[in-house]
Amino acid sequence: MVELCLVLLLAGIVLLVVEMFMPGFGVFGISGIVAIMASFFLILGGDRYAMVWLAGSILAATVLFALLLRHLPSSNLWSRFILKNTSSKQDGFSAGPDHGRCLGLEGLAVTQLRPGGVAQINGEKFDVLTFGEFVAEGQRVVVVKAEGNKLFVKALP
Repeated sequence: MVELCLVLLLAGIVLLVVEMFMPGFGVFGISGIVAIMASFFLILGGDRYAMVWLAGSILAATVLFALLLRHLPSSNLWSRFILKNTSSKQDGFSAGPDHGRCLGLEGLAVTQLRPGGVAQINGEKFDVLTFGEFVAEGQRVVVVKAEGNKLFVKALP
């Protein structure tokens, strides 16, 4: 009996490891959890007493998890693990330059834009995007949208 419990426990652990490296629909993970629970059930005697202990343990773990989930984020212990400082735009931090100043300016496609490439606008080279259309190298473009550090251009006729 002990051998069967040990085999089930090891099989459950192996199945959980397989699930970690081959994520899928959870078949290996669920099978691993069932195998581990079956080994616990059998090692506790495999009777009604074992079922009560397993059910009680699962219920206690669920309640403890719910309490942790509710109270841990506001605790002093949790605040030691959380980054308190933020980098906001008002403080002068940004993820990249804002190219809103280029809106409406005309330029020249330095490379083919299909849909991304490089354009020269006001003597400065920028990575630009089109809205899906192809623009040949050397064609005139106009900036029609500036979204953060992304510039969207359209070809001029």
